[in-house]
Amino acid sequence: MSEVEQFGDDWLPFDEKKAAKLPIVAGTFLLADRNREIIYIGFGSNLSKLLMEMLKGANYCLSRAVFFQVHINPDPLRGAANFFTIYKETHSGIIPRCNKYDLSVNR
Repeated sequence: MSEVEQFGDDWLPFDEKKAAKLPIVAGTFLLADRNREIIYIGFGSNLSKLLMEMLKGANYCLSRAVFFQVHINPDPLRGAANFFTIYKETHSGIIPRCNKYDLSVNR
């Protein structure tokens, strides 16, 4: 099993070194704070590039991200919608605090 396939199994430190190791893959990612509480669910066609941009960004909410997970998926929006649905079912219908929109409606 490659390192990328293992990325979804555990939380990894959210830093440039780990994000840069990702190949160009489409999928969904989860960002978590130091307590491993999910604070953001995202998706894209090039997760490495997207995560690197987020690390360099000035978004206060996302600056609290300490860990991440990547889930490779050829349909990243559908993957994100599934994660939103699961998150909302276990958090009284709310979405992660750094997300602005509920992607589960795109399911």
